[in-house]
Amino acid sequence: MKLPPYTAIPATSDDAPRLTQAEFNQAQFKITGQDASKAEWQTALRAKTGEQHHDKD
Repeated sequence: MKLPPYTAIPATSDDAPRLTQAEFNQAQFKITGQDASKAEWQTALRAKTGEQHHDKD
């Protein structure tokens, strides 16, 4: 039997609950297992991914 060239993907996933803003606000940032500030974590992520930061002026 030939399969269709696409797979139907539901609009929402039931695999994981949606995160709330309150949960994001309680996030704990870590770099190699050590506590870090959000700014430190963002800098480390950008260095790892090669993404450039563009300040909004």
